Amino acid sequence: MEEKSKHGVSGRIISALSSLASPVMSKPVNYQIIETAAELQQFVDKLTDSDWLALDTEFIRESTYYPELALLQISNGEHTACIDPIALSLDELEPLRALIYREDITKVLHAASQDLEIFNHLYGRPPSPIFDTQMAGALLGMDEQAGYGSLVQQRLGIRLDKAHSRADWKRRPLSQKELDYAAADVIHLAALFPALIEELESRGRLGWLDEDFAQLSDPSKYTPDPDTAWKRLKGLGRLRPVQQHIGAALARWRENTAIAQNKPRGWILKDDVLLDLARMQPADKAGLSRLRGLHDKTIHRHGDDLLKIISENQAHQHALIEKSGAILDKSQKPAVELLLAQLSQLAMEMQMAPGLITRRKDIEKMVSGERDLRLLQGWRLQAAGQALLDTLEGRSMLSIKKGRISAGPQA
Repeated sequence: MEEKSKHGVSGRIISALSSLASPVMSKPVNYQIIETAAELQQFVDKLTDSDWLALDTEFIRESTYYPELALLQISNGEHTACIDPIALSLDELEPLRALIYREDITKVLHAASQDLEIFNHLYGRPPSPIFDTQMAGALLGMDEQAGYGSLVQQRLGIRLDKAHSRADWKRRPLSQKELDYAAADVIHLAALFPALIEELESRGRLGWLDEDFAQLSDPSKYTPDPDTAWKRLKGLGRLRPVQQHIGAALARWRENTAIAQNKPRGWILKDDVLLDLARMQPADKAGLSRLRGLHDKTIHRHGDDLLKIISENQAHQHALIEKSGAILDKSQKPAVELLLAQLSQLAMEMQMAPGLITRRKDIEKMVSGERDLRLLQGWRLQAAGQALLDTLEGRSMLSIKKGRISAGPQA
């Protein structure tokens, strides 16, 4: 009898369930489970001539600050594997790292940021170049935040089973169904990529996202900055100036503490408790103990630090958070709404998500007089920026024909 692997699945080459087979694939789909350095090297050798690789990761971060890589799936459309990073050391994973970080191989991911954060944490920078199928889908008419399952269903006609989306990926052994689920992500990703490339090329949009994709490989996007941790605090802008500074200082301390202990920031101090500290500014531990949600354990561990931060930041009288976006007078606000409606119409006609072209804040900046905007550069200028600018500056006039907004030359 063949020996079972520690995943509990007999054999190293696993035939995927029939539900995983893509209609664009003419042969049964197989994938390999890799748990040893020798298996990994043999697999990497099979991929060495690849022009692109479909990548996905399964990770856990419920009890840590940094995501913990639990499984890595990879496919070039012909060879597919689920690689176990728990069974392999970083040194043993080196052949895979070298392959993934090759600049002549495009890495294909969906909603790439979380996966790239893992690589950035492990190796100091994310790989490049990147192709993000979520962004490509938005350029082809799908919702800007379309999930992977939606993209697969709309483009490949396959409904994915999401039963294992919340699996404990660090647990061993993984079941065959869990491995099938994980392998399916890159199996279908490998089928999606050529189809998306072909459609982008047919629409003349193939290079439109190059700059956006390049930004995904910027390490600063994934490197925590405690000095800007306050920006994630919802509600901080509604506080008085001194309270804003105290909140920002507490957020910086919390971020540094979470990083040092590799614990979720909410385990150190929850957002609502942090904002209450900034608002109430207790002067001693008795005052801390009266705050709802601030546990005795936290006061014992961090009470002195919290009180010191509050005391040291009570002198600030200027606002930390200025009103976001451009400052518009009342007469300019209808122009923003008009341009947003025109943007929505243009995006609909081009079959792309309007949010991929620009955001409200950039429309506001344009109305206020700014011109150094991403909306007025590259493909975005061609897609909508120039038309919006022509409307704003009076070179074209909007009208409604058959219920649709139409732009024409100014009379």
